[in-house]
Amino acid sequence: MDTRPERQWDWLLAILYLLIILITAGRLTITDWLPDLNIVRKLAWQGALLGMLLGHSRFKRRTVTFLAIGYSLVSLAGALGSVIGTDVELKERLLSLGGRLLFAISEYAQYRPIKDHLFLISQLSIVYWCIGLMGGYMLVRHANLFVAIVPTGFTSLVVHNIDVSHPTRIWLLGLYMLFAFALIGRQYYITNRLLWSKQQVDISPEASMDFTGGILISITVITFIAWSLPTFNANVPALSSAWDQITSPWTSNRERAGDAFAAINSTKESV
Repeated sequence: MDTRPERQWDWLLAILYLLIILITAGRLTITDWLPDLNIVRKLAWQGALLGMLLGHSRFKRRTVTFLAIGYSLVSLAGALGSVIGTDVELKERLLSLGGRLLFAISEYAQYRPIKDHLFLISQLSIVYWCIGLMGGYMLVRHANLFVAIVPTGFTSLVVHNIDVSHPTRIWLLGLYMLFAFALIGRQYYITNRLLWSKQQVDISPEASMDFTGGILISITVITFIAWSLPTFNANVPALSSAWDQITSPWTSNRERAGDAFAAINSTKESV
């Protein structure tokens, strides 16, 4: 029996996912690496909201695909065009946006550092928009927690790994874990609620609140205990070796990626 809660809208589930997206994008925004980083956060939660609405809709996959592509092009072009300036006509903004991006791509293809921050802003905007859009859609339409949680958690870890000058900001990862586990618990309850409904088992409204409250309390306690434990991976050779193997692709390609991230150093030097 398929008990996936397809198209079953739940406000608490939607709020938890939006909080996860805002925390993930906020972890990037507070780095203050580049101007206009707020655009990425804005696109992230808008993409998540659109994804959930498309997931809740009755549209078929082909229609959803066309709508998602159309909304993505309009939203990304509008948001990135605002970097050019809101006092410039829309046509001129789009032409300037296209020209700057094409020039940046040609520079990158020739292994030259890209100092125009618009190139990196556009990349980050596309990544976070797609993460929010796909995660929201798969969560509501197919109850797919993997797509909703793993990409957001991975990007948060990557940003935190790069932002080494502010290790205290790890509390945002703890907050992310708290809401991620709460999302898992809520989805578990929704899945079982549908099963209970099909089996004609009566569920009181108080049971829902008690279950959700119990999950939040348990997750808070577990997260606090895990966060309070001392780190020991550096003292365990097996864990250190495994971490080196995981991060070796990132380390080997860091020099090449530096060309795309040259705008960060350029911005810092100009301040």
